[in-house]
Amino acid sequence: MSKTFFQVMETNTNKKLFVHCVANKRVSAFIYLYRRLCAGISDAEAQKKLHEIWTPDPIWQKFMEQTIDDCN
Repeated sequence: MSKTFFQVMETNTNKKLFVHCVANKRVSAFIYLYRRLCAGISDAEAQKKLHEIWTPDPIWQKFMEQTIDDCN
């Protein structure tokens, strides 16, 4: 699922996109991962932006860590 999200974001880099979810968990996690893995933003900066709006619970934290591991 992450790869599809990243592909959509990359395909539309020249457009403004509205990405949302009901609880703001998925979108925050996916935008963090996109910034971290695709946009060349440092982990510190990507986490700073993530934590301005949401602090991941252990389940989402594990998902993000696993996605980073899978992409490296």
